[in-house]
Amino acid sequence: MCKKPLKLNDFHQITYKPQDLVAQEEQSPVRFDHERHPKNAIYSDISSGLLKEIKNIDLDGSFGTKIDTLARHILWLREHDPGAKSIVFSQYKNFLGVLQRAFQRFGIVNSSVDAPGGIENFKKDPAVECFLLHGKAQSSGLTLINATHVFLCEPLINTAIELQAIARVHRIGQHRPTTVWMYLVSGTVEESIYELSVTRRLAHILEKEKQEKDSRAMVKDGGEELIIQDLTETAIDSANSMEMQDASLTNLMTSGSSGGEMVKKDDLWQCLFGKSTQKNGNDRSTEAEREVGRFLRGEAAEQRRE
Repeated sequence: MCKKPLKLNDFHQITYKPQDLVAQEEQSPVRFDHERHPKNAIYSDISSGLLKEIKNIDLDGSFGTKIDTLARHILWLREHDPGAKSIVFSQYKNFLGVLQRAFQRFGIVNSSVDAPGGIENFKKDPAVECFLLHGKAQSSGLTLINATHVFLCEPLINTAIELQAIARVHRIGQHRPTTVWMYLVSGTVEESIYELSVTRRLAHILEKEKQEKDSRAMVKDGGEELIIQDLTETAIDSANSMEMQDASLTNLMTSGSSGGEMVKKDDLWQCLFGKSTQKNGNDRSTEAEREVGRFLRGEAAEQRRE
């Protein structure tokens, strides 16, 4: 309560299990384990066993769940895919600044698009494991085919932005499989952004599949039922091309120095207040509220008895 003096016994420590971080892997024919997600046909969850291996890696310190997991993931790749190089992409330049400090703390050698000679160091120095790239970099002409992994630090409504980041690696001249890892925190606005983005991508695939008269699997777009069948790599590539048409980072990114994508008001409203699908059927925020409410009611009842 405002302006009420607080005594030591007025403070309570309430511990609740934190939300799990979900790593999404874009499906590709590589050896990394993944589990098919039942709600969509483009992305699949990495296997629980693989995620457990990543989480069990020890770190000297902590910078938050997502940054720590990214660092553990790259350290895991160091052991299971020796010599592999990675691109770490975020729409926010400031986030990559924090990530760079974390990588330095954890002994992960990195370079960035803003560092002098950063691109050449990443291409020529085998010790440099990852390259930090942000959405304001105007990177449409950048070629980084010596990398094989792309980490997307957050989902984007404008899929063209993430596709341009992936295209730095997955392009002509690349002879190895490209694995794309997309990170989002479940039960947050990131999940709503992800669902909106995937729905639009599936709608583009539907448009392509309709032209070829080959459609069967289902996805909802607004109130309509869209039908798509047997998503092939060709169909996904065609949908990505449609997404990239007339896309310009200048028009899709905000003018501020920190970064961030431009979104329509309707999209913003949908992401902030739209109902996000719960993968496990449990609304964790509601459960947390219920537990806290039960605790506070118990405290109030005890005070009334006194």
